[in-house]
Formats: sequence, structure tokens, C-alpha cells
Amino acid sequence: MILIKEGSVYIMNTNKDKLKYISVRIETIDEFSRKPKCIGSGVIYKTKSDYDYVFTAAHVVNNINKIQIRYLNIEDKEETLIISEKDISIHKSYIPNKSNNLENKPPQYDIAVIKCCKIQTKIISYMLRKITEVNYGEKIEFLGFPSGQEQSDSLFNLSYLHSKNNVYVDKDTKVKRFNYRIGDDISINTSDRNEELEGLSGMGLFTCQNRQLELIGIHSFGVNNNTNNNICSSMMIELVEEICVDNRWEKPKFSNQISGNFKTCLDYFFAEINDANLKNVMYELVHKNRNEIVSQSFCGNSKMCEFGPHPHNCDIFINNLFILLCILKSINVNVDINKPMIKIGEKEINIKYVCSEGDNVKGRVSIKDFVRSIKTDYLNRVKVEDNSLIIWNCKNNTSKDKGCLKSSFHNIVGDLMEELIREYDFDILKGNLHPNQITIMHIDEFKDFLYEKSSIDIIPWLNDKLV
Repeated sequence: MILIKEGSVYIMNTNKDKLKYISVRIETIDEFSRKPKCIGSGVIYKTKSDYDYVFTAAHVVNNINKIQIRYLNIEDKEETLIISEKDISIHKSYIPNKSNNLENKPPQYDIAVIKCCKIQTKIISYMLRKITEVNYGEKIEFLGFPSGQEQSDSLFNLSYLHSKNNVYVDKDTKVKRFNYRIGDDISINTSDRNEELEGLSGMGLFTCQNRQLELIGIHSFGVNNNTNNNICSSMMIELVEEICVDNRWEKPKFSNQISGNFKTCLDYFFAEINDANLKNVMYELVHKNRNEIVSQSFCGNSKMCEFGPHPHNCDIFINNLFILLCILKSINVNVDINKPMIKIGEKEINIKYVCSEGDNVKGRVSIKDFVRSIKTDYLNRVKVEDNSLIIWNCKNNTSKDKGCLKSSFHNIVGDLMEELIREYDFDILKGNLHPNQITIMHIDEFKDFLYEKSSIDIIPWLNDKLV
């Protein structure tokens, strides 16, 4: 294992190494042997306050006396921390399972937060990620402590269970639970998986975006017969935020949360825009809450994008989004910037802003690369109405053909269809639900227009493109 120390943060060469330092084994003292007994797993979350959290499953710590957590300290040695009952907060809606049939009567809101003193371990940073941002089949990684291996002499070298080939299956947002399939990279006894999985209850489930770990859930249980199919159930990580809010504790940070306004966009704005009307509008918008706007469905990204589900972390995305908002505000002072549209004659045109480097690009990014991307990604995730205007953006250089009228969009899709079916296993039935008439323009087309003309001329210019 290679460790590189930057200040107090250790950078490790694999996620498995990182997970070893944020995963804990939760124990109680056996009343007969007086030895530690594994009752579950948990995951450490470092706060900016004078305390830390351990997230786990509620059934692991509910009504259990003499709890301690075992973890690796800064010196790579095992250490234990006694947990007081008053520092354990179980979700207020928790309903335990009171039967042997987990499939029909699973526990509800099976999640808990342990508030404890600062844990002296290597600082591994990660954020929380909402399950609504996770795609079907996306890889999930975990590290936990199965009860069957608790007698190992060296806990963290021999007795943990690590897997990175698990996949997200489906979710039930009503009870904030989701299912995932255990990968084939671990060996679990097929005769009684639930028993073997007991110690894994409470472990963290992570995805990895751009080498950044993101916690999406806490393992709860394997579902009886479904466990034989490697299907397990997890509580959505949003539930820990609810616990922290109820207790007035520091809220954990989600990866899609953005703080602040658009002040960081000003230098780029003044370098790109010299229109007096837009500058006046800019002063009205610069203090708007970025998080409220970026969280709306009108803006997003499509493959390929190095920022995955978090395009707001890209300066190009945010800077040009701000310019677009100023343009839309200059066209209509009453525009709803959370769900913008423009009016051309009697028609209302919905606006979408999408960042993408195109898909299967062989040179400069072209309109064909962008259409290929949204047909295989964005349009499968986001509802776009016919006759909408998609304004796209990218970091890399674009070819001259970077936009298309709605009459041309259908032709481009037709030219791509054989390739989509052959190379992308394109679902024709799902594709038939996509809009057939979309106008696509690159944000640079707007900036080039404003370089030559005024913002008051934008509507007649757009009218020629959108009619």
C-alpha cells in the first residue's frame, strides 16, 4: 500500500485502502466469554466540529448495552472507543423487523448516527451522494466485518470483507431504501447468506466519481430468498441528514450541494461579454443562490463529462450557465430562471442547458457527437419536450457544425441510428419516446452574436432558428 501524506490527509492508491480507515467494527462484550463480539459495521464521517460521526444500521445498536467501535488509528494500530448510549441517535421513524420474513416485513428507516469524540485515524475525505443521482448498474464498493470471521487474530488484515463489483439495482423512494446486487468477487456461503452477512449490517456503500468516494447508503439486510440471488437492501444515506437535523448536529455534506452565489463567474463574464444590457442584468443575478438553480432539471450534463453527476464542479459549466441566465433575463425580465422558456410569437419554447464533450469523438467535438451523447444518455434520464431548445457547452474545441435546426435533428438521428443499434445496443422502444424535433445551439453562438450585435436583437435572431 502506498501512502502519500499531504498535511494531515493521506492519499492512497486504492479505494480499498481508503475504506479500511473509515470503516469500523461495532462490538459488544459477550456476557459469558467477556470477549468482544462483532454485532455490525459502520463508517466514520469527519465533521468540522469537535466531534465525529459513525453511521450504521439502527438494528445494530438498538437496545444494545456496552457498545464499542474498533478502528485503525493514525499509526495503523487497532484501537477501540467506548460508545455511550446517549450518543446513539436512531432514526425517529425506525420500525424493527419482528419476524423472520425480511422480504415481506423488512425493517423501516433502519439507520442510526453515533456522535462521538474526534476519532484519531487517517483523514479520508468523502461526501454523501443521493441515490437519485445513481444510475442503474453503477458499481458499488464496500468494506465490512462479517460475524463469521470475527475470530481472526488480525482484524484489519484478515477478517474484513471488501467488494467492488456490486451493482445498484433499484430503489423505493417512499421508504428511502434501495437494493443492490453483491458482486462475484467475494465468496459467501450460499446455504445461509443472511447469517454470514450479519456483521456487514451498518457498513457504508460507496460509489466512486472521478476518484472521489461518495457514500450512498448503509447496508441493512439480505432479503431471504433474494439473498441467494445476491440481492441486498440498504437505507438511503439521506436519512442520516434527517437524524442530524433532528438533533441540531452538524449536517453532513452532499456532493451535489453548492454554496454561495455567482460572484466567481464575474471575471469570465466580463472577459466574454461587452453588452451594456446584459451587464445591468448581471448585477441582478450575481447574488442568486447557485444551489437552487443548479439543482433544477433545466441544466445538466451528458456523457462524456469528467465531472459525472456533478457538472457544477466544472468552471466552464458554471461560467457559461451564468451568461445564459443573463441572456434569458435580458430577453424577459420575468423569466423563471429555475424553469426558463422564451416566447417566440405565440409559442413558448422550453430551454435546456447541457454540458457534454460528445461521445465517440474522433476530432473536434461536432453536433453529431453531441446528438450521439444525448440519445444514449441525457434523453434517457431527462424529459425533454418536442420543439425545445437545447443550448450545449463543452470544454474542448468544437467543429464548425455545432448546432442544428429541429428539421435537421431528425436527419442526424437517422444517420446515427444504425451505429447506435450496433455499438450501443440502443433501445428503439425507449428511443421512440425521445423528442423528434429539437433545436440545438452552442453557447458560443450566443456569445459570437453578442460580439457583433446587441442583446435587444436576440429575439428576431432566434425567431429565424426556432420557427
